[in-house]
Amino acid sequence: MLDKTEDIAVFAETWLTQFESALGEASDDALKLLFLPDSFWRDVLALSWKLQTLNGAGAILKQLRPLARRAVARNFRIDPDRAAPPDAGRDKLDRGDLQL
Repeated sequence: MLDKTEDIAVFAETWLTQFESALGEASDDALKLLFLPDSFWRDVLALSWKLQTLNGAGAILKQLRPLARRAVARNFRIDPDRAAPPDAGRDKLDRGDLQL
């Protein structure tokens, strides 16, 4: 069994591959499959050059559709030298010694 970090990395790489493919397709169906109804999308200058956060699959798809037609986004990758996410006390929650 893979550890949780590897599982998450594999999941993220798979999602990015599907996202890249969906952006290149003329159909919106592939994009729809990638977002849950309560998804969030933070476009930090990625496709629109706007700093914005979108909430909900409908709002995300409404923005992504025109951007996908204009953008030639490809070769999405997770930086292998990225910093690990900060520990938000999850291990303490598991051990039951987090004090509030």
